[in-house]
Amino acid sequence: MVERDGCMGEVCRKNSLITLYAEPDNTLGAPLARLEAEIAINTLLRRIPDLHLRVAADALRWRPSMFLRGLKSLPVSFSVVVD
Repeated sequence: MVERDGCMGEVCRKNSLITLYAEPDNTLGAPLARLEAEIAINTLLRRIPDLHLRVAADALRWRPSMFLRGLKSLPVSFSVVVD
């Protein structure tokens, strides 16, 4: 464990506030977001099996950002089935 702000461990009490922290490589946020995205995409593909891009993959444009990678848009097509 690393000492941070005069505290040892994962829980630190400072100025009557309790803060939780972890080392950058042990944070839960990024792996949890990746897992959520994987579940969402797999569910979408399972529910809409004919989902496909309307443009070539090399025509996709990415947002210019150093911190968050993402597409400007994701043009897709699929069939609508009414029960």
